[in-house]
Amino acid sequence: MDKQVRAYFYTENDAESAKADLESYGIDEERIEPFQSDEGINLKEVFKLTDEDRITHMLYFRVDNKYMTEVKETIKAHNGQME
Repeated sequence: MDKQVRAYFYTENDAESAKADLESYGIDEERIEPFQSDEGINLKEVFKLTDEDRITHMLYFRVDNKYMTEVKETIKAHNGQME
């Protein structure tokens, strides 16, 4: 079963490089968008951040649940955060 994933990154380059690496897991419906602080998400609480403004881009995609461990490791390796 597929899972919808939303990951947050400090730079657009981090988001792009993570997306490229994640393609080996058959991600689908991927898109990168600038982070909008009015998304209704308090990232300071979710990620224990001291400066919420550092998050600049979000990567959305769908992936098979069987790859979630690898997906989390890949996002972390590219300085990303997941909810």
